Amino acid sequence: MKKLLSILSIMTLSVMLFAQAPQSFSYQTVIRDASWNVLNTQSVGIKISILEDVSNGTVVYEEFHSATTSQIGLVNLSVGDGTVMTGVFNTIDWGDHSYFIEVAVDVTGGTNYTVMGTTQLRSVPYALYAETSGTPGTPGPQGIAGVDGIDGSQGIQGTTGLAGAVGATGADGNDGAQGIQGTTGLAGAVGTPGIDGTNGLDGADGVGIAQTLTISVDTLFISSGNYIILPSSTQKFLGDLYQGGIIFYVFQPGDPGFVLGQFHGLIAATSDQSTNCVWGCNQYSSGANGTAIGTGAQNTITILTCPSSSVIAADVCVNLTIAGYSDWFLPSKDELNLMYVNLHQNGLGGFASPTSNDFYWSSTEDGTYGAEVQDFSGGTQFGQHKSNVNYVRAVRAF
Repeated sequence: MKKLLSILSIMTLSVMLFAQAPQSFSYQTVIRDASWNVLNTQSVGIKISILEDVSNGTVVYEEFHSATTSQIGLVNLSVGDGTVMTGVFNTIDWGDHSYFIEVAVDVTGGTNYTVMGTTQLRSVPYALYAETSGTPGTPGPQGIAGVDGIDGSQGIQGTTGLAGAVGATGADGNDGAQGIQGTTGLAGAVGTPGIDGTNGLDGADGVGIAQTLTISVDTLFISSGNYIILPSSTQKFLGDLYQGGIIFYVFQPGDPGFVLGQFHGLIAATSDQSTNCVWGCNQYSSGANGTAIGTGAQNTITILTCPSSSVIAADVCVNLTIAGYSDWFLPSKDELNLMYVNLHQNGLGGFASPTSNDFYWSSTEDGTYGAEVQDFSGGTQFGQHKSNVNYVRAVRAF
């Protein structure tokens, strides 16, 4: 039986609330097998579950669909119109709880479902809720008008200033000089303002009716319970060849380099740069101790400040140029693990065949004499002496 590897989904939900729950929303997905081939014109079984408050919360509604993929592996569903397994869709209280959608698939068309991931239905990171503007409620009664304040008395008008004398008329062609303007009379005093009346009481708020709630989602990539948001014009996948290498991670909110609405991440070279390279910097503490996503590039720069009489793993990466790209570096401990999980574990990237010593160097130092490696035959990470020889696979950010 073909094993389902991942689902590319485009989902648009439009929920209309008119004093009752929504009736359905659309769900569209492309289904591929473990070799990344589209499963076309194939019967599949899909189970949709709505969970309340948390990603592993109570299932408040569940349904299943039997569908046949198109020539491009596409399936279109209407969530809320499937065969109900449990719950009542139009009684879901969308306004007072958070909800998650769980997708499970059986690519043979049966009911032996594989859960592909759980995603929260919310405004971030997928899209923004439209502001609700309910039908106006019944206006409250008019508040009692305050008593008008007493007008101040009219000030006394000042006397009019004397007009200046008219200048003598000059000879024809030359105008006479203008007379001097009289002074302006004094302004009368301003009357005292009356006291403001008290404000009337506000009327009670009318009862409103909730109107339209709209949720929209860009392209959603789901793999082993993880997801990324891709603009619809990008259409790139984990494992795709791109900018000189193969994509193995897309930055998520909170990662260094994440930009909302843009597509950035990490690329691995398509082959090993070395199979027997030392880490170098032996007997020196370089300070290259970053472990997290986004620290590999700085680790690599820091390693190169150590004295070395031989070619080391960091040298191999920074001196690499592929397809015009020369910004390669040795991955940090966490970046190397993502390469192992997202590429090697799925048979991608052409890494060393499992043996007893297929260890890859990370750029994360482990003291004066050691640095972190990852065993690609079992996935464990541990420190090794810097003078040991291991595999090197360079990465770059895009």
